[in-house]
Amino acid sequence: VRARIPYFQELGLTYLHLMPLFRAPEGNSDGGYAVSSYREVNPALGTMAELAKLARQLREAGISLVLDFVFNNTSDE
Repeated sequence: VRARIPYFQELGLTYLHLMPLFRAPEGNSDGGYAVSSYREVNPALGTMAELAKLARQLREAGISLVLDFVFNNTSDE
């Protein structure tokens, strides 16, 4: 995604909505919305440090990063 920031700017993007990307239970997921940790990114997608870096780079490019916080659909984990 970071490599595509210049392209997003060419398109005039000011808002990037990524979903779902937080850790969800393995094998019994509803597409990632049964979040088991809002402090961990799905390992297949990266880490919280990488997400923070992406957010900084997007902000520097004038693009807001938006993530879903679906607190009424959490996992029992």
